[in-house]
Amino acid sequence: MGYPTPLAGVSRQVTPHIYTHSTDCRAFDRLSVGARMSVIKHINTTKFTIYSTIPYNSEVINSLNKLIIAKGDLPQDGSFIDNVSHIIIPNKEHTMALLGYKEHLPNVEIVGMEGCNEPIGKVINHKFTEKHGNRIVSGADLGLSEQSGIVKDGWQFVYFASHPSKELMVHVPSEKTILEGDLFFNLQHKSFKNPNSDLFNEQFDGKDPQTGLWGWVGKQVFGDGGLFKGFIQRQMFKNPSGVRKVLDEVDQKWKFEKIIPCHGDTIDRNGSKVWKDSFGFLQ
Repeated sequence: MGYPTPLAGVSRQVTPHIYTHSTDCRAFDRLSVGARMSVIKHINTTKFTIYSTIPYNSEVINSLNKLIIAKGDLPQDGSFIDNVSHIIIPNKEHTMALLGYKEHLPNVEIVGMEGCNEPIGKVINHKFTEKHGNRIVSGADLGLSEQSGIVKDGWQFVYFASHPSKELMVHVPSEKTILEGDLFFNLQHKSFKNPNSDLFNEQFDGKDPQTGLWGWVGKQVFGDGGLFKGFIQRQMFKNPSGVRKVLDEVDQKWKFEKIIPCHGDTIDRNGSKVWKDSFGFLQ
């Protein structure tokens, strides 16, 4: 994955207590897929959890701080980075920025999964393994302290152990929101505007990056109706029946309206419908 220099990007309040910073990012240094870090404030505390780190960067942190202060979730001159209790890794491929945060936050607890490379594996405090796969799991099930914001706020997880990237999805019930990594992308382009997304290419400064040869390739691999999207989706799960079962359970039990993906624009409404449509191929 390649990030721009300077990192740049835009900070936004997606729900009352979820803030994001979105920036450009390229897979294989060619395909514009974007990246997003989410910062979630815990209820009735001063603590925050990060889902999916992007590179540690003072301008990004200051941008988020300015927004969070303006919205009343930080005191003047406060910084969310001083109050991060946990970092959640969305999958084993989204780890290149993690150690930069651990270096600055030595006491932060990391929630991750099996299969990460050795340096990352060493810093994971709470690890999802195959026994947690394809079912709804609470923070307490994973061994997090009952006093942690994750447990007290009732967050739940689904770990897709059979996904090549070992995906870890999070539900934040107070915000009626799911956060996910590579389960699906929502990359928009001039021929496709998702009606459930309010913004167009937030990660790319509102411009369409899916142009030229590599843009065409990106649309065929990741885009809505792409030539290879269905094939690639079907290769993503080695246990489709188990995955289908938990996907249906998520739809029945999690009352969510929004979906925050790492790649592409946020799903701002009708999250349940988008969820069903995104996994209709999986029978």
